[in-house]
Amino acid sequence: MTTEIIAQRRNTIRGRLQRVRRQLSSQAILSSELACSAYLSPALKHPSKIAGYLAIAGEMAVDRTLHYCRELGSTTYLPIVRNDTLMFAEVTASTPMVKNRFGIDEPATAASTWVQPMDLDYVLVPLVAFDANCNRLGMGGGFYDKSFAQRIQQKAPPHLIGVAHAFQEVQTVYPESWDVPLDRVVTDEQVFIRD
Repeated sequence: MTTEIIAQRRNTIRGRLQRVRRQLSSQAILSSELACSAYLSPALKHPSKIAGYLAIAGEMAVDRTLHYCRELGSTTYLPIVRNDTLMFAEVTASTPMVKNRFGIDEPATAASTWVQPMDLDYVLVPLVAFDANCNRLGMGGGFYDKSFAQRIQQKAPPHLIGVAHAFQEVQTVYPESWDVPLDRVVTDEQVFIRD
């Protein structure tokens, strides 16, 4: 299969699932989030450095999970887009936010306090689609793949956990050589663990 055909198929998957996500009602999103949180919580019960994200456009929200982790003594982080990679800033319920170039809230904290991606223990990763082998298809910017590229060469922390609605599972995401696989994917219905 040519690179062009793979790119077309990946874009088709992205478009279809993004449309479905945008059509979810707020009640459906909340119900899915609560179910997913129940699957996520056991994996994150020990105090550690845990990064999440702020959900947009029907993504599975992890706000409640991050709050739960803080209550258990974990330090939580959110991504900050810098150039074409991510840094992570510690967050609490009162951390001030500012919109980034994509219109997404980021912590408004000093760069000197940011954490490198590989210094985290767990990262909750948003996605558009995934397959049973824990391959991820994101929005197409490559931010997570570039930020965690070292994991392609060696399996090292952090533990990458994709978070999704069950309907986002596809037969294949047509993974490319630069795609960083996830260690697991947690949905509102089940948990997938990479072999």
